[in-house]
Parts: sequence; C-alpha cells; structure tokens
Amino acid sequence: MVSRAIAAKIDQTFLDRTTTPARMQTLIKESLSVGFAAIVVQPYMVGQASELIAGSASALCTVAGFPLGFEAAYSKRDEAVRAVEEGADEIDVVINAAWIKAKMLQKVLNELKCVTEAVKALKKEGSLVKVIVETALLDKEEKIAVLRVVEQSGADYIKTSTGFGGLAGAQLEDVELFASLRTTNLKIKASGGIRTLDAAKRFVEAGAERIGTSGGLGIVAEEAALDA
Repeated sequence: MVSRAIAAKIDQTFLDRTTTPARMQTLIKESLSVGFAAIVVQPYMVGQASELIAGSASALCTVAGFPLGFEAAYSKRDEAVRAVEEGADEIDVVINAAWIKAKMLQKVLNELKCVTEAVKALKKEGSLVKVIVETALLDKEEKIAVLRVVEQSGADYIKTSTGFGGLAGAQLEDVELFASLRTTNLKIKASGGIRTLDAAKRFVEAGAERIGTSGGLGIVAEEAALDA
C-alpha cells in the first residue's frame, strides 16, 4: 500500500550530475506510480522525460541557471522557455545571489520578470516558476528583501536551496520566516537535505507547500510502512 499524503507535496529530484540517461529513465519509471507533485530532471532530459511522464499525476520540472545563478537573464529565460516547449511544466530558476548581497534588488526583479513573463506567455496550463534563493548565503534582512522581490516577480514559489555546493540546505526557521511574512499567494518550496518523513512533515507544518528532495521514494516508503 502506497500512501499518497506526503507524495503529493514532494518534488522528486533527479539532478545528480553522474546519473546516466538510462538510469534516469529507470528512476522516472519507478516514480510514476507514487503520485509525486513533480519529477525534476536535468534540462537535457526534458524531452525524454516528457514522453515517460505524459498522462501521469506528476508534473515535469527542470531547472534554469542551475546551480549558481550567474547566467545572464536572457540565458535563463531561453533555457526556461526551451524546457517548457520541450514538455516541462515547471521551472526552478536560481537567482543571482551576488546581486542580493550588493542590494541590487531591481536587477534581481528584472531578471525574474524576464524569466517568469516569458514562461507565462507560453500559456501552458499548469506552468509554474519557482525561484531558488539559496538561503544559506543570505542574512535575515536579505531573506526578507528577496521574499519581497519574488512576490513582485509573478513567480509561483520561493524555494530555499539548490542542495548543491556543500551549502546548508533548507532550514525550518527560513520557511517559518517566509510563511509569516509573505503578503501574496506566493508558495514555499523547502529543498536541500530533507531525507526523512519526519523532516518532510516538519517543513510542511512550518509552511512549505512543496518539498524538494532526491529521497522522495524513501520518504514515501517510510509513510507506507506506517500505513501498513
């Protein structure tokens, strides 16, 4: 018996840089019956993954400007648009953290609008943009500032972390901060280091609507064991 209560909040992520296309296809197929909110793949896999995921309950997600966020705005835009055209439903785009540190908030906003407006202009039903802000690099003032920018950008989610580069991943206090201060319908995705059912539940209780993890299959297995 597979419980879908937590699965429906999980973005099951397959972004390991050494995962071969054949292995990726196997992992995607193993995930289709679970009912994850989304399956996240590397950009080059979007076309193949779209064929595999078609008709399932899961959305197809990929990344843009990942993992450092240093690319030019038009590069992130073009990466996102191409992914949607190839079958992606959702885009997780990384901000330029250096601009946040330098308080160049208008540049961050302009870039996010560039990406978000281009994706939305495609008018694909169910398309979402999630903004990865890498909270481990930011102090509290910067986290509040980036929350406001993401709210203004038209994006659908603010996401805590990439889970790359050895940085601290999602922290409960960051999710709680975003949840307590958001002033729009912006949603929260907690990602980075969440590998157990207990951790996933705690982040949901803190205010996260989505959990990004490469350990989704294990988390769902934990829940299913409790339901058995």
